[in-house]
Amino acid sequence: MEQSGIDFLAEQIGHSIVQDMMKVAEHSSGTIACDCCTRFSDEWLVPSRYIECSPYPNSPEQHCLSCHMLFQSAPKHLGPGRNGKLGMLKGVGCLVSPSVKVVYATGKNHERFASVEQPIFDEIVELAGMSLLGDAFRRIPTNEPFLLITNLGVKKSSLVENLAVSHSVNEVVICSESEQYRMAKNELVLPEHLDGVPKRDVFNGKDGCFDIVIASTRAYLDREQAEAVETYTKQYPMLRDALMRLPRDPHTRESSLRVTRRLMEAEK
Repeated sequence: MEQSGIDFLAEQIGHSIVQDMMKVAEHSSGTIACDCCTRFSDEWLVPSRYIECSPYPNSPEQHCLSCHMLFQSAPKHLGPGRNGKLGMLKGVGCLVSPSVKVVYATGKNHERFASVEQPIFDEIVELAGMSLLGDAFRRIPTNEPFLLITNLGVKKSSLVENLAVSHSVNEVVICSESEQYRMAKNELVLPEHLDGVPKRDVFNGKDGCFDIVIASTRAYLDREQAEAVETYTKQYPMLRDALMRLPRDPHTRESSLRVTRRLMEAEK
């Protein structure tokens, strides 16, 4: 059976948090379901052990330990206060595998992770959002499963629903609280693939080469647009090579190009 993303996250970085919860966890003698992931207790990482809580007023819930890890205060590992919970880290991402444990955080979140008593990540990188993907794609292990999250966010049930473990660089699952999409590692166009091409000819918000390609996911290119793309690729052969890297699926292609744009903007 495929391991759930939330159980993988708990195993790789949440072990200490789960162990702390075990001290107060309830034990179910029958089959129950987690109100966060909706799985039955025999499917949980720690079968039949759960936390009874009220995350919202007048709304009692039962959580498996993996899911409750997102709700649990963990000041030793995540710092004090409201944001000292794995499920209250808006703008924070991570790449997690048996050998790689990197957290992506900026500003106060970066300060938070840099000052914790018992870190659960091995490295802090000062990037956030889609901009982290360039660094993360370079770090992806080739011989072990991994979890790539661009935004842990605050919507815990949505994050759990979107988490999925990746098993190959040929199909990387990019997860966040708001979405999940897949692409191969070699389908992402990085800034170094466009070395020598003026940024205004790649993206300028209107008629850069990749602006036109993004627009083509919603409507057919007219003759003028098609000729513009042809002109760009003749002038800059690396643009043609970059276009060949892109996913065939138009929506995945658009997502990939939006990531490229964020990476190029981050280099300003």
